[in-house]
Amino acid sequence: MILLAESGSTKTSWKLIDPDGSVKSFSSPGINPVLQRSGQIEEDQAGYLSPIHGEQVDEVYFYGAGCGGTESSGSVREWLSSLFPSATLTVDSDLIAAAKSLFGDDNGVVAILGTGSNSCYYEDGEIKRGVPSLGYILGDEGSGNQIGSQLIADYLRGVMPTEIQNFIREQFNITESSVLTQVYSQPYPNRYMASFVAPISKAFGDHRYFQNVLESQFRAFFDNCLSKYSELGYCQIGFVGSIAYHFRTMLKKLCEVYEFDLRAVNEKPIDQLIEYIKTNQKTH
Repeated sequence: MILLAESGSTKTSWKLIDPDGSVKSFSSPGINPVLQRSGQIEEDQAGYLSPIHGEQVDEVYFYGAGCGGTESSGSVREWLSSLFPSATLTVDSDLIAAAKSLFGDDNGVVAILGTGSNSCYYEDGEIKRGVPSLGYILGDEGSGNQIGSQLIADYLRGVMPTEIQNFIREQFNITESSVLTQVYSQPYPNRYMASFVAPISKAFGDHRYFQNVLESQFRAFFDNCLSKYSELGYCQIGFVGSIAYHFRTMLKKLCEVYEFDLRAVNEKPIDQLIEYIKTNQKTH
């Protein structure tokens, strides 16, 4: 039995693959060892994996935000080892998951736009080059976190159209004080800021103001991160993540502007990951 997980900062998608090929799906809160203190992963995930009998799982593949380094992924590996002591563990970054889901064993530029953002150049099954994401304070251009931050900053400063201002006031009942408390005193401020994007987009997705916010954020991602790969001649690109998927029309236009060959835009890489793992097992 194989257990596969793909995790961002907001949500973890799980797939349990039986020997007969049938798949069970479930989700749990996001896991990011860079942002979570020791023991918090166990607390946040308590109960979600309890229905699975650990001794029946032979292989665990966990791909997640913040899991690219040996040190940062150690807490995730330790937690999974305690649940599945006899299983073979693979713990790697969400970039690797995105790359395998988009390109398999091919080459290309990989871009993640979800709660956060990240990118790399993938070749021969490995990340060959990267531009530091820098996280939700210093970076994350084009992400739900940064789009939400710009929207709420504009709201609090009163520099957005009146109709959107009124919508936010009625829907969220937020104040400068409540926002600052959530951002600076509560856990997961990136999730909090990203949570505003979907409802505002649903109500005002075609509004020129909202489109301008999106474009400015996406252009910052292209300018600060993705353009570094095109300068080196790497032009085939694929995107994963909820933000990328829901605003794929604008991304497609910007790929043309920045002369990238857009390969695919996937909301969730986990389904393609299953096929990649199954194919890999057959050939080894």
